Amino acid sequence: MNRYLATVRIRGQLVKTAIYADCAIHARLLLLYQFGDHALASGPRLLETGSGRDRQFACVAEMIKVIKPIKPRAPLTADQTRIQRLKQNIQLQRQQLQAERERQRRGRLGRKLVPALKSASF
Repeated sequence: MNRYLATVRIRGQLVKTAIYADCAIHARLLLLYQFGDHALASGPRLLETGSGRDRQFACVAEMIKVIKPIKPRAPLTADQTRIQRLKQNIQLQRQQLQAERERQRRGRLGRKLVPALKSASF
């Protein structure tokens, strides 16, 4: 077995971890199955045996003990969903209101300029 180093994303933080596998492909598959595709920040690379600096990385089994499971959220009720959707749409509605006011202002200015331009014709 070879020792590989990989960087995984755990709870929003990048963590370097060591994993034992026969080849880099097996190490990558083990990490994908353990943490998911979204969590693999960098692929596994072979660590040299005998170098002192490779001992500072934790194995996957040690990292699993540290990770706490994420509690699922309870589904929102219909009223809560409606309130949440309205809050999300506030910004969009403000932009639409501003655009409509600007369109109407330009229309008023345009109506005032048309007679002035006709009278200024030579």
